[in-house]
Amino acid sequence: MKDLLEQIYKQRSDYILIGLTGKIGSGCTTAASILSSTVEQINFPNITYEGHIDDALRKRDIITKHFKRNWRQFTPIYVRDIITTFILQHDFKTIVAYLEDKPEAIVSITAIEDQYTDYHNRNTAFLGNLDNKTNPEEVYRYLGCELPAFSNKIKEGLGGENYRNFSRAFQLFGDNIRKTGCALATQPPHSMHIYAIAERINLILKSLKQYYHATNRKNYFVIDAFRNSFEAQYFKERYSAFYLFAIKAPEEDRIDRLFNTFKLSSVQIKEQDAKEDSGKSQFDSHDLFASQNISSCIQKADIHINNNGKCGNRDFNDLKYQIIKYVSLIQRPGIITPQRDEKLMQIAYTAKLSSGCISRQVGAVVTNKDGAIVAIGWNDVPKGQTQCLLRNMEHLVACVDKPSYSSYEQKENIVLGEMQNQLDKIKDPESLCGRNLSFCYKSIHNKLHDKKDQIQPRALHAEENAFLQIVKHGGQGVAGGTLYCTASPCELCSKKAYQLEISRVVYVEPYPGIAISHIIQSGSSSPVIELFDGAIGTAYHKLYEPILPYKDELNVIQTSTVAGG
Repeated sequence: MKDLLEQIYKQRSDYILIGLTGKIGSGCTTAASILSSTVEQINFPNITYEGHIDDALRKRDIITKHFKRNWRQFTPIYVRDIITTFILQHDFKTIVAYLEDKPEAIVSITAIEDQYTDYHNRNTAFLGNLDNKTNPEEVYRYLGCELPAFSNKIKEGLGGENYRNFSRAFQLFGDNIRKTGCALATQPPHSMHIYAIAERINLILKSLKQYYHATNRKNYFVIDAFRNSFEAQYFKERYSAFYLFAIKAPEEDRIDRLFNTFKLSSVQIKEQDAKEDSGKSQFDSHDLFASQNISSCIQKADIHINNNGKCGNRDFNDLKYQIIKYVSLIQRPGIITPQRDEKLMQIAYTAKLSSGCISRQVGAVVTNKDGAIVAIGWNDVPKGQTQCLLRNMEHLVACVDKPSYSSYEQKENIVLGEMQNQLDKIKDPESLCGRNLSFCYKSIHNKLHDKKDQIQPRALHAEENAFLQIVKHGGQGVAGGTLYCTASPCELCSKKAYQLEISRVVYVEPYPGIAISHIIQSGSSSPVIELFDGAIGTAYHKLYEPILPYKDELNVIQTSTVAGG
């Protein structure tokens, strides 16, 4: 009977694939280090039942005991090493010639020419093993020992003491690979290469799985780190055992680490952050798909983990606990229940799916001071108007479905003219493959008037909608309550939350602007601002829904023990 129970959990316990994502300085590399450590190396303290005990400590005790009995080291796969395998497909002279006229070549790499030539030859054998599915032991040895060391050599050659120089070079190589399948971009961009990095990681995973099966090891892997959301989506769609962890930190903590650990200046930090989110501004080019976009990665994350604290003497026990908690829940779903913030943010996350906004869906939940839900909202148009998702550019131009469009849109020639221009750009209607020709009026307006106006959206913001539901239905006050939102509130919604005397704001990802520093962190009644940590979306159900009722599991174990005796 006990064997049957273990067999039921075998799919959960034998194969786990974790992807990490987060801004530079958030702690992805630290998280990867924890995941790839042994129980003894992690050295997580036991809980002692002394003094005040609450449910949070009881849960921590359950997780700690499970961790110490069931933890297995993860094998790290570093995306920078995968990029190195693409670089090494070219001989040394070709790489040097390519970098000569690039700002990325701040420091010469000629000092590693002999090593480069040696690894160029080894890399050819490595790729041959991947393609032919031979010598998985050689794949393991090259990936785990030799390749990371040589990536560090390239890092030293390209960047010297400056992390930004190395980062800039590898960002260029990564973009090139996603566009052309080649680190040096010797070919024109083509859509077939968008998953080139992800596909190589996948081949490595398959080879390592073959090796681990032969050596009777569990297949636990961590990929550090995703910077392109389409690569993360690649693994989401292929592996039910894949979980994307977003490692986050308060901005002031992250900046402190970049100053003190990475030795970056304010200008370099801004450059790095701009590059990490460069994809979102490139709507008319291949860069939208090939560039880094950390915000999009965080939006797709299954589990959000906070790594609080500035540089200094840190034991990382909070970060360790969050990591071992979610690994334990992957192995044995339902061994503890969700924390309150997870329950309420999951409702906000579900609510956002009702939004008809074609740019960004946002959900919000407002509670009273006792934590009871008072209102739920999502960004959407006022009642009686048609969601942007359901409107159609062709219908507006052809005067079809008139109630869906404002009198201004139907009569303003400059708007109609721009709509026609957009339609004319679609040379082949069949290329839409049945997609509705929805459009964002704010984007059209700002393009026509060369503005970045935030007063033109048709939709109410999620927080605003939730606040108005309270007024509309005569609800109770929310003074001392909490606002949960999937994106941090803008300036206007922040002022409303402040006026309603919300005492705490919990959000998943930051929204552009100065709302937090300028509105919320002001005056004498400033709400507490917290980054959300926890499981969200489908992962919430996968981690907290038991495979068997816990009572039945214990009965099976007890019965097996008695029978064995």
